[in-house]
Amino acid sequence: MNNIKRFVIMMVIYLFLSCFGQSILFSLGIGDDLLRMFIIDLLFMITAIYMYKTEIKKDLKKLKKQKFSVVIKSIIKWLVIIFVFCAIINIVTYIIFPELESTTDGNNAAIEVLFNKSKLYVIFKTLIYAAIAEDILYKLSLRTIINNKFLFIVTSALLYTILNYIFIDYNAYNYVLVYAIFCRFIPEISFVSAYVKNNDNIIISMVIKIIYNLIPLLILFLV
Repeated sequence: MNNIKRFVIMMVIYLFLSCFGQSILFSLGIGDDLLRMFIIDLLFMITAIYMYKTEIKKDLKKLKKQKFSVVIKSIIKWLVIIFVFCAIINIVTYIIFPELESTTDGNNAAIEVLFNKSKLYVIFKTLIYAAIAEDILYKLSLRTIINNKFLFIVTSALLYTILNYIFIDYNAYNYVLVYAIFCRFIPEISFVSAYVKNNDNIIISMVIKIIYNLIPLLILFLV
């Protein structure tokens, strides 16, 4: 299948499930909202893995050929870079726009609400779905159709931001809203850069995302 056609099909499936999945499953008699979300996430993740199984297998084989110590060092290095980068963004945001604290924390608040309802679903959503399905959607699929590294990094981060900015407060002032979107776009640049700098290996990218998401998840368990 043509890479562009494959990307379009997967994006259509993602948008369809996001927009109509809940209502379809509800009409089928599935009343539990968490169960509906889990089914939708699982369906898309399985679809994404199936559509890009060849690339995933190749990256796994490449990873096995690399020295374990080299891979670990690279993962640690990029985790430090990402954490420092995000910390700087948060500090600057707090100093310049303290009112953004409630605006940019919408995603975290949503996760906390879900965590109180179902810890297992949040574990699946943050450690499995976010690492596998989202990395395939925003990184692997786009990389198969965009060869230029700079264009790919910007496009991937932009697509991620566009499809996730629904968590931002629409009632915020225009300049605040723009900055809030900017604060989601810039950190994602570091995640995509980590993927590119590790020879476009999606497995390493997934591991980085899992470890990064694991820390705030552990905090939720401890609080």
